[in-house]
Amino acid sequence: MPSDSGQIVYNCDIAGNVEHGDERVKEIAGSTPAFAKSWGRNLTQPLRVLSLADRSKKRGGRVFDRLDKMLGLVQADYADLRYELVRETSIDFSGRELTGLSASSTDGYVWRVLKNGGWSAVAFTKLEDAERAARSAVENAELLARGGTRPVRLSPTPSVQDEYRPALKEDPRAVSTETKLDLTRRYNDIALDHPKVATTHTGYYDVSRDKFFVSTEGARLREELVTVQLAGAIIAKEGNLTQRVRFGGSDGLARLRGREAEMAERVKICVDLLGAEPVKGGEYRAVLDQSLAGVFAHEAFGHFSEADNIEDLPTMREKMALGAQLGSEVLSITDDPTRRGQLGFYRYDDEGVEARPVALMKDGVLTGRLHSRRTMSHVSSSDPTSANTFSPCRCASSLAACATSHLSFGARDMTETLREFRIVSQAFHSPL
Repeated sequence: MPSDSGQIVYNCDIAGNVEHGDERVKEIAGSTPAFAKSWGRNLTQPLRVLSLADRSKKRGGRVFDRLDKMLGLVQADYADLRYELVRETSIDFSGRELTGLSASSTDGYVWRVLKNGGWSAVAFTKLEDAERAARSAVENAELLARGGTRPVRLSPTPSVQDEYRPALKEDPRAVSTETKLDLTRRYNDIALDHPKVATTHTGYYDVSRDKFFVSTEGARLREELVTVQLAGAIIAKEGNLTQRVRFGGSDGLARLRGREAEMAERVKICVDLLGAEPVKGGEYRAVLDQSLAGVFAHEAFGHFSEADNIEDLPTMREKMALGAQLGSEVLSITDDPTRRGQLGFYRYDDEGVEARPVALMKDGVLTGRLHSRRTMSHVSSSDPTSANTFSPCRCASSLAACATSHLSFGARDMTETLREFRIVSQAFHSPL
């Protein structure tokens, strides 16, 4: 059962190993004699209490044993197998009405096989389908090898063996759904309590991904990714103005606590905009905050840096050639999955490659791309190997993808920037 030390009763060694589910845990917690009687044993030894980490480690060993055996089903030039156990909680409010509440757990596998230059991926969810899925992956790779015009190669990368668990400030997996519901309702009520707010759409979402990866090259990785988010829309009564709010990260539920002032500020912005003068159509100089600038960098530039988006488009490859001047000399953009606490954080990508920052643009010059091992060997052998292959869900093949895109700090502060804007505005008689 849960305790102040974060431990749970998981397993009791008396004359052997006895494993049990939640109901048996409750029985142990309620009455030790009941446990001994139900199992027909004399309880002569104390209960062995395993921490959450110990329980996870024991389960992980069994998973690796299973995946290693499954790898033996494939005869190919290369194969890897990814297994994910995904747990999710979601809570939704529309106004003061609770419109959704769910907690789910799902898992699945993805085979990837390279044979004779053919590259194939097959997903499956049932363990008993492993052999059939492996056979399909090999057969598909052979078909693609015979029908394809460009053999697939994978760029070399070190084979890593490691296990990584993030340091969390309040693990959401150890927090009750009722507590999460109360937290979401409290933020929702901050907006609804304002007389000029018509309604809201507020949602809480957490997801934990326990990922295992093994390959015929010897990679053996496990990583836990845990993210939390609270997001929604505040809608004013007049003018149908909407203000978005979103905060979250990958370092625990504590990131969502104590943000009441931030929520209240979003409400104030929404209400204040009701009296703002509508902007007139035209071309303007603008100062973007960090959030909006990051979205522009991610959507307008980041996705074009994903190598699989341009590998079969000669015109785009020419335009996006490394060394091309694509932006102002003050603009530098980096994609960095190693930024702890961000929603896009990870230690290893879905191909078992260790994450690192990738400088996509430096002083306006294109300097890097986001690659998978396949696109690395095809698009550019000169690019350094990057770890940017990620799958959106447990049963999808991985693609090169943005993680955490950000603009590097400039040399000027806000006061200097605004002073320059006023000078330009006066010179051209245009609004600031």
